[in-house]
Amino acid sequence: MLGTIAYGKVDQVPDHFHVVTYFVHLHFIPLVPWQSYVVIHPQNIRRLVPEATNGQPWRLTPLHGHWGLPITLSPKSVFFTYLRAGLLAILTLMLLGTVGVLAECLAGQAHPLGALCAACIDTLLVGTLVGSYRWSRASPLRALTLAMQLQLHPEPIVEYFGKIYGSVCVDIPVELAQYQVGDFNGHAGTVGVPDQESGDQPSAGPARRWW
Repeated sequence: MLGTIAYGKVDQVPDHFHVVTYFVHLHFIPLVPWQSYVVIHPQNIRRLVPEATNGQPWRLTPLHGHWGLPITLSPKSVFFTYLRAGLLAILTLMLLGTVGVLAECLAGQAHPLGALCAACIDTLLVGTLVGSYRWSRASPLRALTLAMQLQLHPEPIVEYFGKIYGSVCVDIPVELAQYQVGDFNGHAGTVGVPDQESGDQPSAGPARRWW
């Protein structure tokens, strides 16, 4: 069966958005990366600027019950797709081998240490596979970049990372420190994080901003 399917979930900002890449697949085995999307969570559709017209959010593409914005092909998403596919394939073979070793142990044809080693490898593979979803989460700057592309209000993103890191210092390019969005009432405003020491608003040009 040949078709397209979304793989490579990365740059997750829980309850806000994440990045996936659509692949051409053969029987669900990813072959060729096709297009990356920033997928926005349904509860955030109402926060898009400008608001949805004719029931469809501006610039977004329907993706099997979700909405996504096409972006440049994400190397990170492609890498984690192939990594997870490889880990899953190896894990499947290892599990089959572990079952075989256990059967031999029960029949007295193999040492129990072999089964223990196989089980440890299986556990390591599962941990790596599950951990790949955590290791691939978005950095604060990447999250703000994606929010800018989606034209989402960045305040919830700032609050999310503030709860995790407390005070975080990142280099914010001018296009992020000064980009304009509209609020829920349609008024324009400048997005930025005030400096906690001086209280100043972001100025033009690259700057370091404390969260």
